[in-house]
Amino acid sequence: MALKATADGYPRLCFKKNELDLFLTKIHDESTNYAGYSYASVTSSVLRSADAILAEKSFSCKYYGDYVVEYKYPLVQPGFMENPPLFKANARYPYWTMMGGAIRNRIKCLAAAFVLSGEEKYAKRATELCLDVSAWSSWSDPSYGNGEACLDSGYITAGVCTAYDLLHDHFSPEDREKIRKGILENGIKRPMRQLNMSVDHNIQVVLTTGVALACCCILGESDDDGGITDEALERCYEYFKWYLDKRYDSGKHEGNMYTTLALENIMSAAYAIYNCTGDRTLFDHRYISEVLFKWMIAGGENKCGLFAPISDGSVSVGFFLTASALNKTTGNTLAGYYLKRSKVFSASLEGLIFGLEQPRYALPPKSLQSVYLDKIGWGCMRTGWEKSDTTFVFTCSRSDLGHNHFDNNSFVVSRSGNWIANDPGYEDYSPGDNADFTLFYGHSAIYVDGVAQNLRGNSTISDVLTGDVFSYMIGHGEKSYRNFTPEKADRAFVMVNVGDDPYFVIKDDLDFPDEHVYTWRLNVQGLAGAFADGKELALSEKTRSKGFSYVWGDDAVCADFACGEGYPVEYHQYKTVASSRLIDVSTEEKSKKADFLTVFSTFGKDETDRMTKVSENVDTSSLRGCKVESGRKKREDLILFSKESGVVYKDLDTDGSSLFAFGGEDISAGFAATDASYLQKSGKTVFSCDKKASLVLSRVPGRGSDCVIDSAEGCAVFLDGSLFDTPPRGVISDGAEASLEASGAGVVLKKAPGKAFISFIY
Repeated sequence: MALKATADGYPRLCFKKNELDLFLTKIHDESTNYAGYSYASVTSSVLRSADAILAEKSFSCKYYGDYVVEYKYPLVQPGFMENPPLFKANARYPYWTMMGGAIRNRIKCLAAAFVLSGEEKYAKRATELCLDVSAWSSWSDPSYGNGEACLDSGYITAGVCTAYDLLHDHFSPEDREKIRKGILENGIKRPMRQLNMSVDHNIQVVLTTGVALACCCILGESDDDGGITDEALERCYEYFKWYLDKRYDSGKHEGNMYTTLALENIMSAAYAIYNCTGDRTLFDHRYISEVLFKWMIAGGENKCGLFAPISDGSVSVGFFLTASALNKTTGNTLAGYYLKRSKVFSASLEGLIFGLEQPRYALPPKSLQSVYLDKIGWGCMRTGWEKSDTTFVFTCSRSDLGHNHFDNNSFVVSRSGNWIANDPGYEDYSPGDNADFTLFYGHSAIYVDGVAQNLRGNSTISDVLTGDVFSYMIGHGEKSYRNFTPEKADRAFVMVNVGDDPYFVIKDDLDFPDEHVYTWRLNVQGLAGAFADGKELALSEKTRSKGFSYVWGDDAVCADFACGEGYPVEYHQYKTVASSRLIDVSTEEKSKKADFLTVFSTFGKDETDRMTKVSENVDTSSLRGCKVESGRKKREDLILFSKESGVVYKDLDTDGSSLFAFGGEDISAGFAATDASYLQKSGKTVFSCDKKASLVLSRVPGRGSDCVIDSAEGCAVFLDGSLFDTPPRGVISDGAEASLEASGAGVVLKKAPGKAFISFIY
């Protein structure tokens, strides 16, 4: 596709001239947006920041180990700098990355301040900074990487191009030419030598974004570039498409924070390309339109959408520019909902351009309350969308990219805006205990003889049945333990969201060729203390128990194990990592096979009557399971997993791989059966299907019953009349096509292949 400039003059990167004129009429508007900001408040914020920059004689960056470097004005290209004193890795430290970001932010702020105020002082300082860096031989640290281009070159290019775009007609012809040549040489020609069309890395994304912005900035302005600007823009465009294809097809990613870094850059370039050439196909890419904000909404906590701390990254929010530009250009309602929930915003030039109109949004569909994100390798389950609801997220991913950790089948849990079962987040790159903790040993996973996983990625999830009242997924992590070569390292994750006191079940199946001791670990980072059998555990204390609990802020967690005499339980920190807090539950004897069956519940710290506990352990030659006393109403559920074929327990009989009887053997609150064709109770057929299907049916007093059915083929499902308070006369289906007809003592529900959320009409 040949991209040609259609924009006439400047500005052209963030908006066109007529849009700028309209925009400037709003800068005194005090009406607030979804995040509580107004044009007037953001304008004031930009001008205050610009005034602070004008007062600077230098700026400083704080690097690893709080090592500070000062950069003085006028900006002179830095020479070689020794690594920070506490940075012990055998590699060059990337000083220019933070420095380049600081330069970019200053230039953009000053340029925006001039546009907003018309005051010469802002344009003068922005011009000086652009001329300073345009005189440099490179916009990337010559001693780091390839010396041609990196994150730093993308950042500096973005800043200079913003000023060139907004101040173009204000520059003197001489200054304009010097800055244009700086953009051409350091923003296009040098990075083009490192523009690799098949490198799947955020660094390549950022430097390619810089090239794309530079091309859009000077496209068609001069003939002295030898055609490289047209060629470079085409290559950038093709790289972005290739990168988004990889995100859609490969199952690989680098976590929320680095995906934010990549996508915010790509979408800034996409918006510039859209403004400059009229082409918006990058916004319509299926990864952007179908995947990205499903991940952000399903995988974020409820109160304000904080990222799950999986892979490198911190507990934060992002994607402001991506969500805003997508919502603005395509009307994507999930992007709009993400903005409304997270209230992510930037009180900056981007905030003025993208974030001050109310987003178009819709509430998430039922299908996102529990979902296997196959493009990401995450399983997400939530009890609802209110801030007091629990969000449970686990990873078992194909992704082995560099910012991923050794954490397959690890999970995190949030409630009331906090991740109350946590993860270390960003990797510490200086070798030692901190690095080992963040990368290997700080995850809520299974450890073998105290040893962590040693292979990133290469793992998968089975989507057994996902719905709003019940969810069941299995992470297959056997390839994560390369040195032990297990036959099986499965972890099943189940959400039971029936009634007022939901809970989760975690079932580990371990099958190794040699005998080992296995440890079930939970990261409770930042926790002040833990309890077992009502007794507070001191740090490094070991005890024997069938479970543990802890309080985090206003919330509490209980983990109860279905077992015989209990397990050794230890509350401790990892070696010398003082900020770490872990709870380990271990087998005592070495064995080739082992399992853990855990019931996990969350509740308010003053609501101990909502704690869910194991009331009976079930472990026979054919079944593994337990009885669960659920919450303050003391409903007893029966949870059974088949070891052989089918589940036969007292009066219940199914050929499925698992059975969940809500309300016990009487299934008074409903049931779930996976990969089943029937369920009988005392010899009477409660449910049957002409094909194998997974089904959950929940009974709500006074409302009747709802169900979710998932089947690979179209099927006819018989449901006995005892499952309903009154006979239903029809169905409403969200998903696969479905219909209902009377049949003897019950009804027959017919549905097309796929998953259907069924509401019965009475």
